[in-house]
Amino acid sequence: LHEFGLNGFEAASTRSIAARAGVAQSALPYHFTTKDELWRAAAEKIFGEFHTRFGTIVEMTANQDARTRAESLVTEAVVFFAQHPELHRFMTDQACGPRCDWLVATHLRPLHEVFDALIADLDERFEEGEAPDRTHLFYMFIGAAAAPYEMSYEYLDVNGANPYDAE
Repeated sequence: LHEFGLNGFEAASTRSIAARAGVAQSALPYHFTTKDELWRAAAEKIFGEFHTRFGTIVEMTANQDARTRAESLVTEAVVFFAQHPELHRFMTDQACGPRCDWLVATHLRPLHEVFDALIADLDERFEEGEAPDRTHLFYMFIGAAAAPYEMSYEYLDVNGANPYDAE
């Protein structure tokens, strides 16, 4: 995930991936026939963790009001992006093509559906037909949640604060 996020699919080196994983490069073809299979495995791993953590929060907050649920999910998303800043870069590298189509169908569309439901619960204007563009809100949120960690050095230089500080 780190190598694909840092370098993009095309520039990611299987040699670097193997070194980071602490395995011989010759072991990769045994487990992954193609670089695309390796990329999908990285996506499945990180999104599996993401879905598990968010599913747990959704279950834990199911009986709470919409604002409390939203605060819990937003907090968890920010913490997740802080722990995995490479995820946003990994996602933005897939601008178009079959990998993007797969990523959207497999992982991103379900996240949009959860986000849409949460926003609808928070905003009574949805019932009145005055709803903001929820897709735009989704991407604004993802960008805002990920940016301080993806650009942590700049954040520190500009603000004098470490985005990884728990406060």
